[in-house]
Amino acid sequence: MPPDDNIGESENFHWLLDNSPDGIVIARDGETLYVNHRMAEILGDTIENVIKASNYEYLHPDSVETVKSRTISRMSGEDVPHRYEVKVQRKDGFIRLVETNAVKIVWEGKPASLSINRDITDVKTLEAKFEALLGHAAAMSMAETIEDIAVITKDTVTKTIGFNRLSIGLVIGENLVHRYRWGINSKGDFVMPLNGPG
Repeated sequence: MPPDDNIGESENFHWLLDNSPDGIVIARDGETLYVNHRMAEILGDTIENVIKASNYEYLHPDSVETVKSRTISRMSGEDVPHRYEVKVQRKDGFIRLVETNAVKIVWEGKPASLSINRDITDVKTLEAKFEALLGHAAAMSMAETIEDIAVITKDTVTKTIGFNRLSIGLVIGENLVHRYRWGINSKGDFVMPLNGPG
């Protein structure tokens, strides 16, 4: 339930932070001052553990310097991008891609950094698969041989589904002939009769 109208603005603000669908972090000089439940969820840890840690502890090494330099510049009053993508490393070791939107605020009477964080890992994965499918269509239009089609199809399946074991069959006469295979140890064509056991 949202707070009553008579409750002060500070408690209203806290309620908004606590119930935000995005992960929120408030930090000052590398110290984590506040983290909401959604942010702890993204990091795969508890609110208590995240607050105890440095503000940079869950960042992937690729993103640490970017976040540090932009935070320092922002807190100094410089005009730096407030929205950008960073990698975070969850407690379980998995890496997630997060879109962060950071601004300078006053927290408990002192300047601090507030970042609103949205996990975009799944969205980026779908975008990559969609681009692979578009690339597949373009490549197929240029294919000249059955071998070309088989290789293009294998590459697309690997990019979109992640399968490395693949067999592509051709209908030749009364048989389904698996001539193009990857990750499957067998020699020669694998033949399956279309009208009988194979």
